[in-house]
Amino acid sequence: MSSTATIISVGAMVMLANFCFSFRGLQQKLFRSTPQGNSTVFDDLNLQYRMQYIGVSVFIMPTLIYEGPAAFSKLWLLFNTSGIIQNRLLYRYVGISIINGFAFAGYNLASTFTLSRISVVHHAALNCVRRIFAIVVTSIAFGVPITFVGAIGIFISFLSFLSYTRLKMKQK
Repeated sequence: MSSTATIISVGAMVMLANFCFSFRGLQQKLFRSTPQGNSTVFDDLNLQYRMQYIGVSVFIMPTLIYEGPAAFSKLWLLFNTSGIIQNRLLYRYVGISIINGFAFAGYNLASTFTLSRISVVHHAALNCVRRIFAIVVTSIAFGVPITFVGAIGIFISFLSFLSYTRLKMKQK
């Protein structure tokens, strides 16, 4: 795939992910406004569990069908060539996966809790700042230089958040 096609496909995937994230937030707000979704009846932990369960239920079969054979063949090759258990690679992977799972669950619970208390638009704006923070921190942690264009994107995103916050404050 050419670099232009890659950029377009990655851009489309990011836009789709953002659309789905916003749609989830909107649906959560709509659900919370119903008698069944009231936080006294359906707490944030159960709401998050149900959302994750539905997500896994919907995507587990397509993932296993499309990615399973390649993943299992690479795992088998790793097992036979480098001794995935003998060199403790499997244990390190499982350990990192567990830490990642707790971090992901914690982030989603915090997001669900926050969304229950603010508007969907404000939540999306805060999520933009979270992404800026994640980009900067991972760039520093993994030693990935931020390009000039990347720095401009970070600056524009942060300036947009500040503009939104300022306009929101003026409206009150």
